[in-house]
Amino acid sequence: MKAKNMYRSTLIILSLICFSLNSFAQDKKNQDTTKTTFGKGLFNKIAEDSTWYTKIAFRIQTQYEGIQIQELDGAPSRFSDRFRVRRARIKGDGWATPSRRLKYKFEYDVHNGFVLDAVIKWVFDKNR
Repeated sequence: MKAKNMYRSTLIILSLICFSLNSFAQDKKNQDTTKTTFGKGLFNKIAEDSTWYTKIAFRIQTQYEGIQIQELDGAPSRFSDRFRVRRARIKGDGWATPSRRLKYKFEYDVHNGFVLDAVIKWVFDKNR
């Protein structure tokens, strides 16, 4: 019985923490983004107060192959085709602090399921 009460109290405390953190995330001032025009990338946003920036792009390379075999004796020709996705990648980069010192970049290969590049760096030089 004691373990059950402890489980309930832990669950209640965690729920309260999650809801209180969520209320900060819903602050309109921090969530507004500038209206950016269409540029390079699928998602390209900068916060109105310049506290964060992110750009996400998607790249796909496809291949189509069609083969038609024509018979010399007048028989009907045979045709085969196939469509492949050779590469599919998601790229992203941006910064996550108002001073623009915490920068990140990633590249993920969707087709093969590999992380090709992932970097998080802190810029120590104030002059950049």
